[in-house]
Amino acid sequence: MVLGVATQLGLPEVYNADSCDHSGYQVTSTKKMKTKENLLKELKSILNWMLIAEEKKKIYINAVKADFRNSAINLVDYLALHSQNIVLLQKHLHYVGLSSLASSESHIKTQVINIMHWLGNEKLSLMR
Repeated sequence: MVLGVATQLGLPEVYNADSCDHSGYQVTSTKKMKTKENLLKELKSILNWMLIAEEKKKIYINAVKADFRNSAINLVDYLALHSQNIVLLQKHLHYVGLSSLASSESHIKTQVINIMHWLGNEKLSLMR
């Protein structure tokens, strides 16, 4: 069980890792947080989900006027992101001082990639 930081993360004051529905937590002193590797894994999964959504909606994206196509792609990415439960991810990103994706509506995939870069993933670039 962990005391203290749990309240900052919006968790019960006494928080047991067994009661968490997400994997990959690491207990350090009085803090409960995801490891860098697990944050990266979750962000990669989200990025992959966005790319799958873009592929599935390709016919609609291509039907949009060329001047607005990037906005259409961003909308698909935004909806893909928010179709997932990212509340805990957002709290952990905020806790470690990175963007929590809360105000990245206009450039969501770029923001996910930038956060992954800050966490140490050097292999990504924009895929548009």
